Amino acid sequence: MSNIPVIQFTPTGLVVPTEAQVLAGAQADINAAFGGNLNPALETPQGQIATTEAAAIADKNSQIAYLINQINPAFSSGRWQDALGSIFGMPPRIPASPTLVTCTVTGLNQTIIPANALAIDTAGNIYSLTASVTIPVSGSTSAVFQNNATGPIPCPAGTLNRIYNLSQVPGWESLTNPTAGVPGVNQETRFAFEARRKLTIAANSSGMLSSVSGAVANVPGVSFVYADENPNAWTGATGANALITGSISTTTLTIGSILQGGSIAIGQYVSGQGIPAGVTITAGSGLSWTISTSLTVSTEQMQIGGVQIVPNSLYLCVAGTATSANIANAIITKKAPGCGYNGNTTYNGYDNTLTPPVAYSVTWQTAAEVEIYYLVTIANNLNIPADYRALIQEAVESSLTGDDGGPTSGIGSVILPSRYYNAIAALGGWAMIRSINVDSSLQTPTAAITGSISGTTLTVTAVTGTVVLNQLLVASSVIPGTTITGFGTGAGGTGTYTISNSQTVASGAINGISIDETSVQLNPTQYPVTASGNIVVLIS
Repeated sequence: MSNIPVIQFTPTGLVVPTEAQVLAGAQADINAAFGGNLNPALETPQGQIATTEAAAIADKNSQIAYLINQINPAFSSGRWQDALGSIFGMPPRIPASPTLVTCTVTGLNQTIIPANALAIDTAGNIYSLTASVTIPVSGSTSAVFQNNATGPIPCPAGTLNRIYNLSQVPGWESLTNPTAGVPGVNQETRFAFEARRKLTIAANSSGMLSSVSGAVANVPGVSFVYADENPNAWTGATGANALITGSISTTTLTIGSILQGGSIAIGQYVSGQGIPAGVTITAGSGLSWTISTSLTVSTEQMQIGGVQIVPNSLYLCVAGTATSANIANAIITKKAPGCGYNGNTTYNGYDNTLTPPVAYSVTWQTAAEVEIYYLVTIANNLNIPADYRALIQEAVESSLTGDDGGPTSGIGSVILPSRYYNAIAALGGWAMIRSINVDSSLQTPTAAITGSISGTTLTVTAVTGTVVLNQLLVASSVIPGTTITGFGTGAGGTGTYTISNSQTVASGAINGISIDETSVQLNPTQYPVTASGNIVVLIS
């Protein structure tokens, strides 16, 4: 009988012997086979045989452990995870896709711009024409370009405005994108796939909230789904900032106690029994607030903030590139007609169980993008690599999207700096984090600037707010990632400032964003996006 310990299948899982235990067993077997008293040193011939045997056995043990783990949905990945998904009738893993941009191209009449003709945006991203177009007598036509890289690469309106090589198509004069591009997506991560698998199980049922959200999550092109419902006969809220007990006398809301949350602010909705839709907080602080409508409501539970949803209704918020027809059909197949809906997108879904199919109008919320800004400060040390900035930016982006294996930040999520510490620290001992701050395009800019740029000099001719060091400059004409690095003649107001990227920008509006928040709360109509230009990295 061999002295090499075997794999054990226990009620709590697989127990695999360590390589040291396997080596000790192999040495004991070889020693016994030769009658004992062999020198066990690894540099001896018998030691080399034992080492090779132990390495081969340990490798096979690792492969067996890997295969066993792939049977568990909590650990499976790749093709194994795809196979588990197919058991539940899941669509395949969502592949990566590029950003698509609809542009207006101009040129000489009858100029043919062939497929794959190239254009470049102000951030240096290259796009290819998806299909050949011919410029008509009017001199302009619409054309769709796709980024040559996949993933959610932003393309704001007006930024895809240069032909990559003017000589590539004689007669093609210019292009621009009147509207922002539709961002692509990264390949679906292991974590996101497993989350969708859980939803898919519910999608095999009908009528429940999870049934609807599961069906919508499996629609091709859907990247995020947020679902809630209001079964009450009064207006409620989803994603409320606080749940309170309170009473209302005329326009005064008096809070008795805060049951959950606690973020109460001017502009938030007040929802509850006896409170009509649209009531908001207009002034106040602490436990006494003024509301927009005169009411009399006895002490009861109320929701503060969030998104209001009508009585007896379904709320779905959807992000991605899926067609309205597919989303509507997914909703109607899992939620019988008759409930109320909420949102900004309405389309007909068809009940295909009837002959002929009957159309029902359904409504959902199409999620809005919110740009997330980051300020990462690391300690100065001799081991920082030359490409430190790109490495940290990539780590932050992969954390936001869940590509690092952690949870994805989706619709209505809270963006917290702590989510990014592990990914940055994993880059190496040089990545010694002093601080991480966040902010978003939801915030009022710290400085609303009117100015122009020549080289690395920003000239501010007017400003509301204050220009400060490390402020991120945001405008369609400004290179993403441009920051204030020094004062010239300006000291917070008009004057000149040194910036991080050399460029030429005509006078216009530029927002100065001071990235100084400890969290960003999105509401259930919004989902987060970012790009390397939104991630400022400092050494201090």
